[in-house]
Amino acid sequence: MKRVLAIVALLLALSLVMSSCKKKAPTEPEEEFTGEMSADVAGILWETDNPIYYNTIDMVAGAQLANGIENISDFNTITIHLQEIDDSLQVRSYNALCFYQESRGEVPNTIVNTWDDYHGICEITEVTDERVKGTFSFKGTNREDNTTKVVTGKFFAPRK
Repeated sequence: MKRVLAIVALLLALSLVMSSCKKKAPTEPEEEFTGEMSADVAGILWETDNPIYYNTIDMVAGAQLANGIENISDFNTITIHLQEIDDSLQVRSYNALCFYQESRGEVPNTIVNTWDDYHGICEITEVTDERVKGTFSFKGTNREDNTTKVVTGKFFAPRK
């Protein structure tokens, strides 16, 4: 199960990284909302301007290039999957399945380190049809070496 979740998160992260590298066509509006997500990951600042809230799976995810645009195969991702969604997303606190991942190298030689927490917290503070805003916190554990990373952050993301 862990490997399946890691593969799903890796595919989502790749799609986020690739979409963030696209240039806007000259006819697109200048004020297009792309969102923002930031976190303190074990004392290190993590930021991205490409998070997306996926309505169909109640999950917000963002990807950050680890080594700049020169090497797009190295990236870090944060994924917050809300639990206990009834009929619709609401302003309130949710239990969340949370991941912080560091992916290095190109497929098939990608090395992925994952710190996950099945009991994270996500506080949704604002919801519209187009956007969602909130905060999150979790203490992720790497199942390979038992290291932990405390992650606290916030997001303001478009809904897709």
